[in-house]
Amino acid sequence: LQNESMCSVFLKNRDILDKECGLTSEKIPQLRDLSKFLQKTTGFRLKPVHGILSQREFLNSLAFRTFCCTQYLRHHSTPEYTPEPDIVHELLGHVPMFVDPDFADLSQLIGLYSLGANEDQITRLGALYWYTVEFGACKEDGKMKGYGAGVALSLIHI
Repeated sequence: LQNESMCSVFLKNRDILDKECGLTSEKIPQLRDLSKFLQKTTGFRLKPVHGILSQREFLNSLAFRTFCCTQYLRHHSTPEYTPEPDIVHELLGHVPMFVDPDFADLSQLIGLYSLGANEDQITRLGALYWYTVEFGACKEDGKMKGYGAGVALSLIHI
């Protein structure tokens, strides 16, 4: 479904990750190897975290070109969707877009705006992130295509 539903930038970057790192729906490489690739490609790094961070912690990390990744794996009873991010969501949904320099810069910019922001501003930046990076869509060749990680990995949304 991704080939028909996701934007060309996502698909191109997914293919690059497959070629350079071996990231596929069948194989997930070590996080450190993906992080090294992203660092040389766009300057972003992947940081393993335990559990869900606060919006402030998560957004602040983006300012330093760091994407925090949860480490648990979704339950086998719901392989198509998980309401909380898991390692499959992070690596097959988010990482392909962090290969794109413009997307990486946008993510850092959102993070920079979060530094020193008050709670209302954090809530607004969190919503901006949610409706773009998580569930973003764009028009490509006259058709709606997804680029958000939640769209990429959820058959319900595709």
